[in-house]
Amino acid sequence: MRYIKIKVSFLWIIVITLMIIPQAYAKTSIEIKPNGNVYTNKTISEFFDESIAMKNNGECLEGSNVDVHMATNLDWAIVSYFSNSAYGTNGEGKHTGTAITIDGKSDHYSTNGNITGVMDWGKTQSYTAGIIANYSDITDETIKNNGKSLISNANNNRYVDKFDNTFWAVVKKYAATKWYSSGETYLGNSVIRPYTVRNNLFQVTGGSHRDYENGKGNSSITFRPVITGN
Repeated sequence: MRYIKIKVSFLWIIVITLMIIPQAYAKTSIEIKPNGNVYTNKTISEFFDESIAMKNNGECLEGSNVDVHMATNLDWAIVSYFSNSAYGTNGEGKHTGTAITIDGKSDHYSTNGNITGVMDWGKTQSYTAGIIANYSDITDETIKNNGKSLISNANNNRYVDKFDNTFWAVVKKYAATKWYSSGETYLGNSVIRPYTVRNNLFQVTGGSHRDYENGKGNSSITFRPVITGN
């Protein structure tokens, strides 16, 4: 009988431990918190590094078998086009996704029309991991430093998009003929504005005339990390 009591007590210790550990671990997991502030005022390089660092020791994705990185323009396009497909809002969401209410607030948007979708994709201007193909022509040290991690990873096309004038011309021509033409597809090869910025689902600027394309920290610009299976 004593043996049975000890065995039962031991099982309770295991159960209690398994109940406590997930709760403790959840404090470091990814959460959606209402009424928070948008994460801004970081250079494009800092956002790039922070995305990858999510798998470091003590971070929320430590030990997980996933790949995490800053959203490239390819990643952005995949989310945006799927949002308007039959798997998302079936065209209803267009530039923003469809409006939904969370915690009594109706100013949120979902890529599939409910809370399981990607929330507020492009609601705030976001840096993406894109750089002009002629990035080696950048001479301004501040601009180089703003995007130093993109420059050092420029040949890894899973983490960084490189674009030249030919590609930009195709994007502009295609966008101009479709309903999702943003009116703000400003693309070029400027070495003083060599990085890409997204707004809404389909707006894209880069290598053009906007000052924030120089990759500096800005109170109006955030980023999006992307998590994929290896």
